[in-house]
Amino acid sequence: MSSPDIPESLQIRYSELIKHLLRMPSPVEPHVIVCSKEAELLFSDYHEYLQKEIRDGGMFENLKEWASKQFARALRIAGILHISVHSPTEILTGQTAMNSIAIAMWAENHALNALSGSASEPQEVKNAKYILNKLKKSEKPLVSKS
Repeated sequence: MSSPDIPESLQIRYSELIKHLLRMPSPVEPHVIVCSKEAELLFSDYHEYLQKEIRDGGMFENLKEWASKQFARALRIAGILHISVHSPTEILTGQTAMNSIAIAMWAENHALNALSGSASEPQEVKNAKYILNKLKKSEKPLVSKS
């Protein structure tokens, strides 16, 4: 099964965007991109979501190192999306934040499938691993059934 050809108009727009980005002068000092309140809230929610999923029993418990860098990836994506259309001095909008988070979450799904065998594990296996991990961390020589 092959995918459809990319429309020529889209190829041209993409090529123009890449040329635009390559022509941008490198600043002497890095630009600081300021987020709107909406963007700040979206990024804050995404950060909390990642922190929750890194914990034991979370989606990224087996990918902690990868997931701990995911928030920074989302911010870099937001910066690239922002400067592709706006001046660095303009405020980063909630829409740009949402778009960057959507791309980052797309990457999460691919990382789970590529880097972790747990993505396809049955829930019983995940539960057993969780219990085993808790038992290993316990300092008690005997553990009751409950």
